Amino acid sequence: YGADHEDDVRFRVIADHVRSSLMLLSDGVTPSNEGRGYILRRLMRRAIRAMRLLGVEEATFPELFAASRDAMKASYPELQSDYGRLSAYAFAEEETFLRTLASGSTILDLSVSNTKHAGGTTLSGSEAFLLHDTYGFPIDLTVEIAQEAGLEVDRSAFDTLMQEQRQRAKDDARSRKRAIADHSVYRDFRAKGETVFTGYTDLETESTVLGVLVDGVSVDRASSGQVAEVILAETALYAESGGQVADKGVIVGPGFELDVIDVQRPVPGLISHTVEVATGEVGVGSAATTVVDAANRRAARQAHSATHLVHAALRDTLGSSATQAGSLNRAGYMRFDFTWAQQLSDAT
Repeated sequence: YGADHEDDVRFRVIADHVRSSLMLLSDGVTPSNEGRGYILRRLMRRAIRAMRLLGVEEATFPELFAASRDAMKASYPELQSDYGRLSAYAFAEEETFLRTLASGSTILDLSVSNTKHAGGTTLSGSEAFLLHDTYGFPIDLTVEIAQEAGLEVDRSAFDTLMQEQRQRAKDDARSRKRAIADHSVYRDFRAKGETVFTGYTDLETESTVLGVLVDGVSVDRASSGQVAEVILAETALYAESGGQVADKGVIVGPGFELDVIDVQRPVPGLISHTVEVATGEVGVGSAATTVVDAANRRAARQAHSATHLVHAALRDTLGSSATQAGSLNRAGYMRFDFTWAQQLSDAT
């Protein structure tokens, strides 16, 4: 310290940003792309970047955060008691950003070199957008590195591309809303009454066909070989929910048999059965009996129960920060997704 002014600034940036990051983490802030979380992320990434400019390529947060904790734990004992959780977020953020730097820096260095070789003074907005969109390289870091090389970044073009991307996202959202609007036929059926689910106690249920849909259009009947949706007054067939796949089974009635392909809830309170008409013809008003494939249901429920056991074991081992992010449960298979801020050990 004291030998080079620019290095001295980097030392101070590292000390300040590590200390601030540790306190923000202690206050419950976690790294993210918005709000306080984005401020925390920028602080940590600036510290990492400063270390690289000092010639340190490997991860340093394990050492730096421990030193900052030890310097402040007398006044803030929670830094010591909660250090495992705080450091997990910090170390994971450093690991992720080092990968981002490794991939994005090469592309950025090439762009800077090409721009200067061509006699330019401004890095194009499209190159900055590519770094941001494809490699997760934050625009503020691109600007900082470009400035160090004596270049500017065309922020106006970058902002335009970002706005176009946001517009595409809005258009996608509108498309999804239009898809929801197409559910009006389901809402019409739901307005006539809620589908009664009997599958918790029964594997077979007698019912009545309230509606038949082919290609999303309400029709009077569907014939052998057609794929259709059938709305029933009651059903024993479980609709896909909570990560557990829909039941398999059949729907039978006078002169027809339907193989069940899928069971869903297109709108709250309504269950729709996607079926292939195996034999005969099914029509509105027909009597129908839903028959559940009991062995498949039992195996799917076992997989569902297994996810709860896995989640409980993870929380016992890792703590309450191990939270569920999703699951998929079907006969003979289970998948449990969870969030955890660091790499799991072999023992875990």
